[in-house]
Amino acid sequence: MNQFFDMSYDHLAGELSAAKQALNSIRASRTSFSAVLNSPTQDCSNQVASSSPARVKYNIVRVNMGSHYDSSNGQFTAPRKGVYSFAITLYNLGKYKSCAALMVNGSVKYTLMEKISADTQDSASVSLTLSLQAGDVVYVEQPAGCVMCAHDNLYNTFTGYLLYTTD
Repeated sequence: MNQFFDMSYDHLAGELSAAKQALNSIRASRTSFSAVLNSPTQDCSNQVASSSPARVKYNIVRVNMGSHYDSSNGQFTAPRKGVYSFAITLYNLGKYKSCAALMVNGSVKYTLMEKISADTQDSASVSLTLSLQAGDVVYVEQPAGCVMCAHDNLYNTFTGYLLYTTD
C-alpha cells in the first residue's frame, strides 16, 4: 500500500509541477497593447496628404502588457510564435482620403480606406487575426496620397493581443 501511495503521490506531484509550469508560461506570454494617435504634426485642421508611405507612430499608449509595442517607432514585435489579433481604426476630417495598411515585416497584410464623400468626416476600421513568428514586426503605414489625422477625441487607434501561442 505504501508503494502504491508513493507512486501515486509522485505522479500527482509531477502533474502539479507541469501544471504550474504551464500556468507560469501563460502568465509570461500575456501580450496586449492599445495605442492612440494624438500627434500635433498630424492635426486634423492642417492636413497634408503624404507624398510617400510613412509609418504611423501611435504616441499615446493606453495598454502595453509585456512592453512589446514601441511608441517611438510605432511597431509591435511579437514575443512568441502564436496567433494574434489586431485592430486599426482610422479617422479623417477633411478633403483627403483616409487610408492605412497593416504591415508585417515590411509586407502589406491588409489595407483599409475611406474615400472622400459628401460628408466631412470619414472613418474605417478592421480587425484581423494573424499567425506570427517570434520577432515578427507589425505596424501601420500611411500610404502615399492619404491622411490620418490626430483628432482630440482620439479616434485613430492601433490595438493587438496574443490569442494563443503555437510554440
